[in-house]
Amino acid sequence: MNMTMNEEHMACTPKTDSQRYRIGMFAAMNHITIKALRFYEEQGLLAPAYVEAENGYRYYTMSQMADVQQILQMIFKVASVKDQIIGEQPADYNQKRRYAPV
Repeated sequence: MNMTMNEEHMACTPKTDSQRYRIGMFAAMNHITIKALRFYEEQGLLAPAYVEAENGYRYYTMSQMADVQQILQMIFKVASVKDQIIGEQPADYNQKRRYAPV
């Protein structure tokens, strides 16, 4: 069965929270990478709702999209703080700090 890109997207459109989405689809729905989702899992930030025992496939639900958005908001806040801190330091601050004795 050949589906157009739009038909394929419609077939994957979320319908209920009980519906499970494989990691690739869930990543695409959230505009992030699969690698990011795996990193969030490794860091204990976002575990898949379900993992198939036979093949290890990870599945996520619609309610987890809010968790992803919270994670992304926090990442952007940290990046903003970092920019502010680095922006206040002299140009050679990071170079000196890298080689400072502990």
